[in-house]
Amino acid sequence: MTTIYQRSEFHLTRLLVEISSLVSRKQPDPDTLQRFAHLIAGHLGSSRTEIRVPILGARGIAGPAEDGRSPFVVFSRRVAVRGVDYGEFSVYIFSPEYSPSSTILTLETAAQLIGSLAERVRLLERREELAAELEETRETVVRSKLLSRAVGIVAAIKKIAPAEAERWLAEEAARAQRPVEELADRVIITRSTTAGRASRVPGLPLPLLRKTA
Repeated sequence: MTTIYQRSEFHLTRLLVEISSLVSRKQPDPDTLQRFAHLIAGHLGSSRTEIRVPILGARGIAGPAEDGRSPFVVFSRRVAVRGVDYGEFSVYIFSPEYSPSSTILTLETAAQLIGSLAERVRLLERREELAAELEETRETVVRSKLLSRAVGIVAAIKKIAPAEAERWLAEEAARAQRPVEELADRVIITRSTTAGRASRVPGLPLPLLRKTA
């Protein structure tokens, strides 16, 4: 006996179009998974949808709670892309309105779309992390060059070893209660503007580049 399903499969295509529209948004909102769940449950009739993808926010659940009925179709997939597992997507259909094969194919595609959104969010987050790491590295390099130049200036003027000059900078910075980078910058500026003559840096309690006897 051939089963006659109630609705045209055009509605399944429409479901995927609506899911694609959600996926194409630049930045998903906290209710994205709930929107997915309501869309799917709304198109599949008597069904329950559960989506758990932490990177996309709170889980999405739509449809009636379990009431003891055995679902006619059970679809459950891990949401994974390129070996990265993002969560789980499950749908329980109690009164099918489309053929099981068409329903499963549609849900497989929906799972892939949800996975593509999860991957995009992960890559955006990773890009932001890399940008922050790059900026931190750049600041570290600049700081290292600044201190190295200041140490060289102090060592040359005071005729002391670089290690002693570095220690002197640290002690002077602590005495003035200022970051050593700020003191190093002042040393470089003072050296540039005075062409090596002894000078007092404003704000420091002692002459900054006093030559040793």
